[in-house]
Amino acid sequence: MLYSYVDYLYKEIGLRKADIETICHSGNNDQAVKMVCSQSYVIEQFKDINDSDLIRVANCLADGSIIDDRSNAIEFIIWVVAWDIFDESL
Repeated sequence: MLYSYVDYLYKEIGLRKADIETICHSGNNDQAVKMVCSQSYVIEQFKDINDSDLIRVANCLADGSIIDDRSNAIEFIIWVVAWDIFDESL
């Protein structure tokens, strides 16, 4: 498991190396992100965070995009975390 600290959540989020590699490629990776977000270990990491906090964090990270629901917020946060870990490991 590899971790990245999410500033606005004040916690680390962990992803498996294989899941990071699934997300971090050129082109459309929406399906890969959705697949990773559906895994129980990812769901567990977000279970105690309320919807409004997740949406606020995702919008802070999105820098101008509007994210307005829990699932989109988690997907965006996971996408950011995956790329942060991927970039750090280069």
